[in-house]
Amino acid sequence: MHVYRFTQRPFLNNDKVLNFNSVSTELSKKTDVFTNVCSQNDILPSNKPEKKSLFKQNNVLKNVSNQNDILPLNELKKPISLPKNDITLNTYDLKDVKTLVFDKNHKYINNYNCCSIDDFIIYRSGNLPNWLNDVILCSKITNDFKIIPETTKRIHVMSKYPNNMHVEDPRVIFHKNYYFLAYTDGYNIGVAKLDLNCNVVYTHYLEKPKEIKFEGGDGREKNWLPISMGNEIYFWYSDMPRTFLIYEDTLTELKYKSFYKTEQRVTCSFGNVRGGCPPVDFKNGLKIWFFHTLFKKTYHIGAYITKDFKVLAVTKKPVLSGLTFHKNGQHIVFPCGAVLKEDCYYITMGLRDKEIGILKISIKDIEFV
Repeated sequence: MHVYRFTQRPFLNNDKVLNFNSVSTELSKKTDVFTNVCSQNDILPSNKPEKKSLFKQNNVLKNVSNQNDILPLNELKKPISLPKNDITLNTYDLKDVKTLVFDKNHKYINNYNCCSIDDFIIYRSGNLPNWLNDVILCSKITNDFKIIPETTKRIHVMSKYPNNMHVEDPRVIFHKNYYFLAYTDGYNIGVAKLDLNCNVVYTHYLEKPKEIKFEGGDGREKNWLPISMGNEIYFWYSDMPRTFLIYEDTLTELKYKSFYKTEQRVTCSFGNVRGGCPPVDFKNGLKIWFFHTLFKKTYHIGAYITKDFKVLAVTKKPVLSGLTFHKNGQHIVFPCGAVLKEDCYYITMGLRDKEIGILKISIKDIEFV
């Protein structure tokens, strides 16, 4: 492995195959954990040391749910079928997405596919239409989501392409007093360990066992989602079936240990689930994951709720949808990060492969089934 250096796993059950195109309405009748929860008191405290920050993000999954908080899946009764043509009735509209504005002296024309943590945003930037010179930048932002230009700098991650360019789709988590940034060069997944000022400690490509393959994929590795789990970092790999790769920080590299694969397969009425944002706290020990789908030549953003990695409920319709397919990327809404600020979630995303968008989400507006 080439490494560039700069200066208690939870109990997981094997789950039955679950298709959310038909799930009982009894879940919402017997528990209120999926509605009216956009309250700071409903969110678990972070394990991260307290510090002043715009965002507070919790990435450590915990087994703290009360078994009475949710209805066991084997108690779900009469199933329902979601109408396939209902996907146009998404919860939010593109006009609800706030676009970040860059200083006129900013070096790059296209800035998109953004994640955020604390008072940083980390995003993909480039000038050429073929993306060969794309890099990953970070900037600090103010409370009203304005970029502080003098704080912008490049995060030099490893890439097999010239000048370590052609890097895409950053996702970031906090793990044991460091940030861990996952990205792709379009074909392989890389990682960078960062200090709290986003300086690189080490960066390298991640190893993956040969027996793990993305079902229906073309061999390219993209959309891995990092999750802090005690002393280890899990990477969500797929929902067909739900598969996780497990790594450990040795202080000099992120070393592969093992993988965990469930029997659960997750689908929704608006396409197959693809990677989106690392999970954040929801309520009563549950987690919410925002993901993307590509269905009928249109990108959609949805969400599901999990307990111990088992998916319990999924959004009935998209949270947000892009425009219909267009050759210049007008159809793309691509979520990379979700954070909690005050009493709502903020999804940071790429828009049209050109801009950074932020969508404010009130969970009480989203219908789960």
